[in-house]
Amino acid sequence: MLSVGKKKLKIKELKQKYPKLLDSLIDGCISCNDGWYNLLDKLCTDIDQVFKDSNLPEDKYPLAAQVKQKFGVLRFYMETLDPSIFDQIDQLIQKAEEKSGTICEICGEVGQLFGWNCLCNKCKPRKEMKCLDAKTDVYQGN
Repeated sequence: MLSVGKKKLKIKELKQKYPKLLDSLIDGCISCNDGWYNLLDKLCTDIDQVFKDSNLPEDKYPLAAQVKQKFGVLRFYMETLDPSIFDQIDQLIQKAEEKSGTICEICGEVGQLFGWNCLCNKCKPRKEMKCLDAKTDVYQGN
């Protein structure tokens, strides 16, 4: 998780917005940047809607296991999925993961893969100039 300066990450708001889906995360956090907030918000909304449309009991609610950036794209792993909704949710996740490779993970503008990150031309130099402080999850430097 990265952010510019010392501001709190907007992406953390997703855990408050979708507690049933995201409270079971293995490491307790969403390990990616604010640039993917809208993408993740839509994915969580769509997953929630698939569940509501399924009429499954609440104890069958899908649970996310891990949400992170890996090799420049989103990875959204599920812990449990009822077989009756597996295909629908799997397709939603695949589409979001593919789309993440075209969205700057820092600012949300159109991006492309640069090494292990998806960045726009504006954020690419910023990423190279600054380094992540692992303790605070914020960029440190110029």
